[in-house]
Amino acid sequence: MASVSNEITFDFKKKAHQWCNQYLGGSWRNISIDDFSIQVLGIGCLIADSVVFALLSEWNIGPKLFAIFPEGRLEELLMAKSLAREDLAKPELSVRIAQKTAEYHQLQLPLCKDPDYLWNTISEWSKEALQTHFNEQDKAVKLAKLKSIDLKKEYDFLRNYLEMATSPGPVTFCHNDLQQGNILRVSKELQENNEEDFDLKLIDFEFSAYNYRAFDLANHFCEWMFDYSVPPPQYFSMSLKSWPSKEQQLIFIRAYLGKDTKENNYTSAECTIEESELLDQVNRFALASHFMWGLWGVVQERLNSAGNGIQFNYLDYGLARFEAYHHRKKELGLI
Repeated sequence: MASVSNEITFDFKKKAHQWCNQYLGGSWRNISIDDFSIQVLGIGCLIADSVVFALLSEWNIGPKLFAIFPEGRLEELLMAKSLAREDLAKPELSVRIAQKTAEYHQLQLPLCKDPDYLWNTISEWSKEALQTHFNEQDKAVKLAKLKSIDLKKEYDFLRNYLEMATSPGPVTFCHNDLQQGNILRVSKELQENNEEDFDLKLIDFEFSAYNYRAFDLANHFCEWMFDYSVPPPQYFSMSLKSWPSKEQQLIFIRAYLGKDTKENNYTSAECTIEESELLDQVNRFALASHFMWGLWGVVQERLNSAGNGIQFNYLDYGLARFEAYHHRKKELGLI
């Protein structure tokens, strides 16, 4: 695939401005080019990503899609606010996120429905991580620490543990990146005083694919531990203690399964067989989430070093995810 530059030239901006003016009309005809902003959201978008985005737009699940062209696409800018890390633990929001996730998992898309995405992604990123090298001393030291992990051995263990040892659970269409920044709070009415009248919208479907539903839920719970609002040079922080308690997990899972989530049922300690099985699957699949995003951090650091990424502390993030991976293995009694 040909490389694509992150740089937005004035000619490109001018062309995009003309497209918006011509095809969207309305208030777009009154926006000057000085007030028009355009930015690259990703490099090398896949056809599958465009198909997913187009279908979700048509079904009013994601932002509206206005146009697709060889260099990218034109999509709706939602006037909304993304959730913060602390929002994820609020029971009323957790219930809504769970319900929105359940709706997402019920979608039927014209994609391969085999759960190969997770293992293919981990395998590919493992190869890329092992082939990565850094000239900077501090990065080289950190990378050596990560490469000291036997990735092939861990991959084999993980796949056997999740797929062979016990049931991995149902395969559904998954978002695969349900972190707070990808969950928007959209006001239904333009009234700032009405805090209750809002909807949640999921965005960023780059990683969406058919996968084990337990991975999607586990991945969301993992995000409870990460705060991405930290200023540079750290960019993020991790708190292992923020992994949701069993009670918090049950609030989410019961809402996800369509159970009664009234206040008097929040603290119910008794679990049905269905709830117990899903709890077990989710807590095990947290390992896969940490492993996958740990590798992603290394791969993104390499791309970022080449000038093809958004500023973020990718390598440290990758190490943090592997730290969380080993911590979860201990929690599960595996080491």
